Amino acid sequence: MAAVESAQFARYFELFPELTPTQAMTCILFSMGLAIPIIADLRDVSPETVRKVLQDARQKLDLSNLSAVTSAVQVRLTMAMMGIHVNIRDVSTQVA
Repeated sequence: MAAVESAQFARYFELFPELTPTQAMTCILFSMGLAIPIIADLRDVSPETVRKVLQDARQKLDLSNLSAVTSAVQVRLTMAMMGIHVNIRDVSTQVA
């Protein structure tokens, strides 16, 4: 059984509407500094699967590399913590 379940990350999925829950969870773990083999162990999948999920997410986010994915995830999480809501689909900004 996986040590990390997507339900633990459900409240963050709305911050990443362009990603699947699995992609969002994997990107969050990666952006926290966890290595791909560690993420694979936590998710009970192979490192190759984690790499594929990250690359698919990178493409969906239209970013050039995984460092950019890390930055994008960290920015969205920080903005959410600050109460700044950006509708990614409309690109409109609201401050709560």
